Amino acid sequence: MDTIIYFIKKKGLREPFIEPIGLKTYMLVRVSLDVGAEEWFGKTLRMPGQPEKRDESAKVQDARERRHFLGILRRRGRQGKRNRLTKKERRLEEKRRKAELLEQERLLAEREERLRQTEEALRRLKRDVMELAGEERDCYCVYENTVRKALIGSEAQGQERISAENPAEAFMEEYTGNGKREKGLSALWQQYFDLKEFEGYCRPFWVEQLMPEAVWPHFVILGRMPDLFSVLETYACKMKSLRWILLEADYTEELLADVEDFYTEYGLAIELQYLEGPSAWKKFRLSCARPSNILDFTGEARLAVSEIPEGSVWLDMFSVEEKRRRMMGRSNGIQYISLKEKWKYAQRRCSAPVLP
Repeated sequence: MDTIIYFIKKKGLREPFIEPIGLKTYMLVRVSLDVGAEEWFGKTLRMPGQPEKRDESAKVQDARERRHFLGILRRRGRQGKRNRLTKKERRLEEKRRKAELLEQERLLAEREERLRQTEEALRRLKRDVMELAGEERDCYCVYENTVRKALIGSEAQGQERISAENPAEAFMEEYTGNGKREKGLSALWQQYFDLKEFEGYCRPFWVEQLMPEAVWPHFVILGRMPDLFSVLETYACKMKSLRWILLEADYTEELLADVEDFYTEYGLAIELQYLEGPSAWKKFRLSCARPSNILDFTGEARLAVSEIPEGSVWLDMFSVEEKRRRMMGRSNGIQYISLKEKWKYAQRRCSAPVLP
């Protein structure tokens, strides 16, 4: 019995919101998070690149000192004496550098405390989720794209490179060079949620979860999946037509034999069409004369759907979020359905689901 732990984005939360949802044949635990790149529920976990904002008087004084020092450098530069500072000027510059170092130390200490709090929150989240999921079951993580990017994406992405042009930045390089750069949201998440990501979208069991949404007697299949005929046989009695469009590489003798067996058994001839070339799906434009059920096994985000009748049902077996956004943004009357969509909006069937 599989357990799906689905992490979705929900803004405005103060802490994770966990919903156990009993779906009879498997367990779904939906977890709403307010996360971003190095951000956990409004707390930034980024390495500080500059001091935080100070009050206006301190900012004015800092700006005045910087302008004064830059003016001195310009004047001495014109005179060919860039490095000749007075004792007072050297004291001011040393004071400024020391203040920057102290500010960086303060910011780093604050970040360490936020990391500690986040780690404790992740520890609690893992405990609560696994109590509902049941560790004896096969548990898989599923992420909305924005959540996955924040929690699984490379920690190095989006981080600014730090140069050592002044002592404060040199301090930062020393700090990040001693191993603490690995401390970040992505590293903490993988420490506590090292569960496998779900990859079984095209297994017959999961395809069957979407098939009841196929309400039309006309079917179109895009692409191929293992054991597809075991699914089709269940719905053959409802079919008036079946088109199957696939890549030339998938057009095999074994497939032709299965198509013949399907016709012999159910009396329905499958209309086969194959596409050529590595970019075949991107160039392909699907056209249907009547509202149809489209079973999409391609995994392609960009498929032309402008010639599909209103009311058609698109079953996206790989749950490609970009495809959903593109399809929903066109207001073409096509009903888009995927496992991720079903999991996101599934209603709780019981207060405390217990599965065998």
